[in-house]
Amino acid sequence: MKRFLTLVLTLVFLMGLAAPASAAKAKAATMRLQLAEGSVTVRDAAGIPVSYKSNMQLYSGYTVTTGDKSSAYILLDDSKAVKLDRNTSVLIKKSGRKLKVKLKAGQLIFNVAAPLDSGENLEIRTSSMVVGIRGSSGVVSLKEVVFVTGHGVVHSGGKSYAVSGGQGFQPRKGVYPAEISTLPSIYLKEVRDNSQLRERIRAEGVYDTDQLIAAIPAAEKREEEARRAAQADVMDPSVDESTVPAFGKQNSTARYYTVTWVSEGKVLRTDQVEEGKTPSYSGQTPTKKADGQNTYTFTGWSPKISPVTEDVTYTAVFSNSKQSYTITWKNDDGKVIDTTTVSYGDTPTHSNPTKAKTNKASYTFTGWDPKPTAVTGDATYTAVFEATYDFTAIIPEGTDNMPYQLSFPTKGNKPVTTAKEGEEFTFYLYLSGVNGSFSFEIRLNGIKLGSESVYFSKELGAVVCTFIVPKDPTIEIESTSDYTPN
Repeated sequence: MKRFLTLVLTLVFLMGLAAPASAAKAKAATMRLQLAEGSVTVRDAAGIPVSYKSNMQLYSGYTVTTGDKSSAYILLDDSKAVKLDRNTSVLIKKSGRKLKVKLKAGQLIFNVAAPLDSGENLEIRTSSMVVGIRGSSGVVSLKEVVFVTGHGVVHSGGKSYAVSGGQGFQPRKGVYPAEISTLPSIYLKEVRDNSQLRERIRAEGVYDTDQLIAAIPAAEKREEEARRAAQADVMDPSVDESTVPAFGKQNSTARYYTVTWVSEGKVLRTDQVEEGKTPSYSGQTPTKKADGQNTYTFTGWSPKISPVTEDVTYTAVFSNSKQSYTITWKNDDGKVIDTTTVSYGDTPTHSNPTKAKTNKASYTFTGWDPKPTAVTGDATYTAVFEATYDFTAIIPEGTDNMPYQLSFPTKGNKPVTTAKEGEEFTFYLYLSGVNGSFSFEIRLNGIKLGSESVYFSKELGAVVCTFIVPKDPTIEIESTSDYTPN
């Protein structure tokens, strides 16, 4: 009779991986039996028992088998691990960075903490299917796989099936939604003990980790009842599925349909829902990016969710509300008068501002620069004022050296003393009752309009000065020779 190596170890199983990231490539193909509990046997590729030592290295072709009330943790490399449940046997093979785990009996949980790159491959094979693992965690038995996180591809019966977190697969049923109540205790306990795994489950949002942990007692009870009822040799890979400690038992006669959830043309997830049951979306709330015109809020699905009778696609529906933009109103000196909020497409309005009168001018509001138009974004408008200048305050009075008198043209028997920028304006300089002469210069905003050497007499009229009014005009009249009486 061939001898088996029996190991009796009591260890705390931690699935968190301790190898540093920098060692990943160096240890990618190193396999180790890292932790065990209860009775475990190890055989090499020739079937010869191998002596156990702590953290022992495993080679391609090795078989690891657990006994009753036992488990074993195999580190495939620094980011990939499997844990064997009781009465489980696996054959491990490797070729470079390609790993294959042949599940001969029982069930195991898998945990791939980081997505595999293009050069890596991990397959778990049973007598009825091949499970491709990529950056995921879950459970595999002889005729069933459940993905709790991540996703993978299952090959069975000549077909390939995409399976995502929260879904299971059986060869006779296909893909279906996996309820918490069907997950095995070995996985639920790992969720309880492994904080990194809990964070990954929370991040994907398919299962509630508190509910997973709370389900441990019920899972243990269910498994114990199944073991008592089975009374079968779990080492026989051809044994009927009902005799294998299993998980995720579903009604194999039920029909399932594919429910697809879509938002903005993108598939959010797909679920397998039993006929007659009402699907429920369990992913993150759909969102739609705001555009220049609107913001969007998720309001539900179209068509209205109802019990499934066929494959169906539900599309996210969003309500929209107009974007609002800030409009800044400024005075002509650059100071902010006001800010208002206006919805996209509306034309902003504002009450007319005023500008204080000065001794030289009064101001009339004429509009905004630029002219307000329908809102498409934040905008700034500046007030425009038209000035009316009072030349009685701008033109200097005569002096002893320049004894002229100032006069203006009349209109309707009233003197015209004001003008706006760009208008033509005229004023007169003359002497009344005085004979004499003097010379002077007239400057408009510092620019000489002309010079006059004028002899004033009662008969001589006035000096006429006509010009186009500039912005903020100033007029200087400066003597170039003193007044000389006759």
